[in-house]
Amino acid sequence: MSSITNWLMVAIVATSLVGNVFAIQCYQCESGQNSKCGLRFEPEESMKIDCSSSKPPRHIRNALDGQNMEATGCMKQTLESKLGGIYIARSCYFGDLTNQVVGCQIDPNDVLVYLDRCDVCTSDLCNTSSTVTPIAIFILGIYSLTRWLF
Repeated sequence: MSSITNWLMVAIVATSLVGNVFAIQCYQCESGQNSKCGLRFEPEESMKIDCSSSKPPRHIRNALDGQNMEATGCMKQTLESKLGGIYIARSCYFGDLTNQVVGCQIDPNDVLVYLDRCDVCTSDLCNTSSTVTPIAIFILGIYSLTRWLF
């Protein structure tokens, strides 16, 4: 592979990563307040949020102290109520994408639910289902496209 191709690939990936990290849009809703946010997701324009204008939830701010406070992705949390029932929460994700312990945690004051599953993704409006596309697949796609073109 030529050095021009290598530099082109690095530039494309870097641009994509910067765009995804700092200007990501996600769906934000909770199925407890909006039935269209549930397992059968029916997206609406009003559910879209620009994560660059959001702040991390209060309960994870201390854990993120000293780290990047910008949204790094989108998430879909599947919560189970201790009283019965499943709830879905979609929102911006804050924290390390490789270690989701902090970013996926729920508010400890909410004693009626527990986290069943947390899916994190990094492209715009990607938190529609439990099938999320990790950034590695995106990078692999760009790499493959670059190899095919050059």
